[in-house]
Amino acid sequence: IYEDMGRIKDALEHYKKALELDPEYDEAWNNKGSAHYRDGDFLTALECFEKSLKLYSERKETWTNFGAVLTSLERYEEALEAYREALKRAPGDKFAWNMLGLLLIKLARYEDAIESFDCALNIDKNYIDAMINKGLALSSLGKNKEALAILMKVSELSPSDKRIWEYMGELLRKMGRYTEAARCFEKSWKK
Repeated sequence: IYEDMGRIKDALEHYKKALELDPEYDEAWNNKGSAHYRDGDFLTALECFEKSLKLYSERKETWTNFGAVLTSLERYEEALEAYREALKRAPGDKFAWNMLGLLLIKLARYEDAIESFDCALNIDKNYIDAMINKGLALSSLGKNKEALAILMKVSELSPSDKRIWEYMGELLRKMGRYTEAARCFEKSWKK
């Protein structure tokens, strides 16, 4: 609860107490790692996720968190493996598919990223983050019309999301459609 409220230090104190009572409590190690990750302490987060996985290697959330921290540490090959482990345990986890896709974008593996986003969208066809990220990957491949179609659909599903208007504005600017781009940027400022 404290972590969700943005009270990271309080959350860490509670995880510390829980681990003093039971140092083998794998979920507390995962949660402690998540709090350190949110606080920007990636090395400590990594240690916590490693401890959690040593205690119980079947928790897909820990594998996904492990992948995220490895990505932040630019240990991309290890991050790929962590996401694969998460998806082995929970192939229906749209968040893990999306995170894998984001990593693949970082690696300029846009086609593979699109496949990951499609997997997430097969689980939830209106998963906004995966839709946006698929649009960004398509744009990186120069498939701007396809990207724009996806982003326009997102703007209908989530018109108050500033990100979509900014991304659409950038894409329209890239396509030379400056008047439409300006309107999108104006919408992003007003939201």
